[in-house]
Amino acid sequence: MASKRHVQKCKDMAFVVSILSYISITAALYFAFLGIGIESIKALIEAIVISATLVTLVVLYLFGRIWKMELCK
Repeated sequence: MASKRHVQKCKDMAFVVSILSYISITAALYFAFLGIGIESIKALIEAIVISATLVTLVVLYLFGRIWKMELCK
């Protein structure tokens, strides 16, 4: 059974991932409405690709740490 400290670390990591996801989605929407016509579509695609890549990297990193440290038991 994991200690309270380990469980709290796991909850903190999950909170960080949710905040980063929120920031990425907000940035994607912001960039989507910056331009007009083709520019806005291009900005939307770029923002979605960038934010999805960043969120995926962060999730994979934290998942690897959780797996390695066997948190959230």
